[in-house]
Amino acid sequence: MPRVSIQKGFSGAEKYLSASGGNHDVEYVEKLSEQPDPSVVELIPAEAIRDFNVFPLSCQNDTIRLALSNPDQIATLDKYRVLSSMDVIPVLMPADEIKALIERTLSRETKKAAEQQAGVLANEVEKLRSVLARKAPVEVVNSIIAAAVKTRATDIHFDPQEEALRVRYRIDGILYDIISLPRNVEPGVISRLKILCNMDITNTRTPQDGHFTIDVADRTSDLRVATVPTYFGEKLVLRFIGRGNIVKGLGELGMDPADQKAIERFIKRKGGMLLVTGPMGSGKTTTLYGVLNRLNVLTENIVTIEDPVEFQLSGVNQIQVNPLSDLGYTRVLRGALRLDIDTLMVGEIRDDESAHIAVRAAVTGHRVLSTMHTNNALETITAMRHMGIKSFMIASGLNVVIAQRLVRTNCNHCKEQYDPSKELLDELKLPESAGPFFRSKGCPHCNETGFFGRSGLFEVLKVDEEMRSRITAGVPVDEIARMAADRKMKFILERGAQKVATGITTAEEVLRAVGA
Repeated sequence: MPRVSIQKGFSGAEKYLSASGGNHDVEYVEKLSEQPDPSVVELIPAEAIRDFNVFPLSCQNDTIRLALSNPDQIATLDKYRVLSSMDVIPVLMPADEIKALIERTLSRETKKAAEQQAGVLANEVEKLRSVLARKAPVEVVNSIIAAAVKTRATDIHFDPQEEALRVRYRIDGILYDIISLPRNVEPGVISRLKILCNMDITNTRTPQDGHFTIDVADRTSDLRVATVPTYFGEKLVLRFIGRGNIVKGLGELGMDPADQKAIERFIKRKGGMLLVTGPMGSGKTTTLYGVLNRLNVLTENIVTIEDPVEFQLSGVNQIQVNPLSDLGYTRVLRGALRLDIDTLMVGEIRDDESAHIAVRAAVTGHRVLSTMHTNNALETITAMRHMGIKSFMIASGLNVVIAQRLVRTNCNHCKEQYDPSKELLDELKLPESAGPFFRSKGCPHCNETGFFGRSGLFEVLKVDEEMRSRITAGVPVDEIARMAADRKMKFILERGAQKVATGITTAEEVLRAVGA
């Protein structure tokens, strides 16, 4: 029987532990005498606290006292070491008391409205086939858009093939074949889409851009449209802009509470630059809007320069660039800085000139938010140096760099335990003892994919004074990386490992998203 130090004299502890063997010196707590520290609770992801019925009680010297409801959980402490990046001391507590702590401390989670629906993709495809039999272009287009809305698609692709026009939806970042339209339907469908966004229907040889708004599926959808000629005809891509015009908080996007605090500190200061980096489709713009949403628009003059404006924010001055009207990024950026700006968001730093202007704005007292295309946070410093920005300007202007990826999350309706291969776990530097691990087998709810929704992996570089001096001195990025690791910065792969240990996603999905 484990040796138990019983707090508050509760003699029920030995009975509670009698089913377990081992040589652990385990503390037993019947009930907490005081309210837990919220900052300690944040050290373990809320999903893991709820799913595994554990609770962080206190933290000292990089060690967490973690309440467990079952002595067998002592064998899985590696999971919580991975999740918290700290040593863990187990404390046994009755399961009902842990549940009560969770309900009192964590906000009650409500399922997303979309997740409460049954899977609809198969039903929508059948409806499209029935509409297709009538071959009315207006009805076919409306039905394709309506089905995309109902299935949470973010993009619709019309791909001309030799014998058909293939229609695909991008759902949770992955393209899925939906239906093939006969070639005799194609001209009417393409013309209908071009008419909706005021394109030239006679021009089939050069790329065109446009947008339109349409009321389908009991909602108004704003779509951006791009065409390009291909060997078998014109390819069109429709992208939904600002789905629901809802800007998520950083916590909803999957950012760790400690990293959120770094963003909050940046928001409270005057001047400086925050950059979000990552490949196309990694959610950079959504993160920028999440930061913007935290600013006080009543006392701040906030201007954004975007291509296109993807969300409408009340009280924010949003400018859409238009090179055809001589409103390119650089020209608009120069003009915007004469508007007594507090916060400037530049949708993307695209060239050396716009990078120099943005950095100068950050150094001269403006709060600047923007994006760049780099693989990780530290590569951003290298990229800025290659753009010709002097090291002392980078050090003076740069405050926070966020690198991110999006991973698909396990469907909660069909999630089951599984054992990833040792090779996969080794790539994530995850011990097998950090299990159990989970994946979803596929069900009608997730359209048989095993995934429903996405979550962010965030790598947040906080530039402190010592790091500024190193950047100014022009030290290699590898040295800055070692310094960041010493300050317990978590890199993207580590964040991915934590999501796997929590059961949010799979090892395979993290490695796919990170490109490892």
